Amino acid sequence: MTETTSATTPGARAAEKVTSLMPGLTEELSRLVAIPSVSVPGRLDEPLLEAHDIVSRLFADAGVDVGRLDLPDTAPVVVGRIEAPPGAPTVLLYSHYDVAAGGDETLWDSPPFEPSLRDGAIFGRGTTALRGMANVVVEVRTLESGKHSGQ
Repeated sequence: MTETTSATTPGARAAEKVTSLMPGLTEELSRLVAIPSVSVPGRLDEPLLEAHDIVSRLFADAGVDVGRLDLPDTAPVVVGRIEAPPGAPTVLLYSHYDVAAGGDETLWDSPPFEPSLRDGAIFGRGTTALRGMANVVVEVRTLESGKHSGQ
């Protein structure tokens, strides 16, 4: 019988990989949270377009074929495609990079567009919910990790 150490199990390797990615993930999420990418119907403000460009660049850097879809009265859509191996299922990842206004800033423990690290978590407008700045960053890094490992 062979003995398997925790460092060689798939779960342990995944945990090590995530731990190694955390500084970069934290930096990228903080950079996105700092952009006041508030979405207002019928208006395309510069911060919203800046967030679009950063998200597009993150996906492109991860090897995704990135495009832009412009629709009336809304932020541009980031569309990405990775060709799947023959017979593989199609996977759709959905998220968004815009946020609703932060409301009364006096009710926040810290300014909404100044990312704050507390108790091991990043606080700021858009760090949670479907906006998924965290989702976007993790999706990108997962794709990039697979690209470098040949998966």
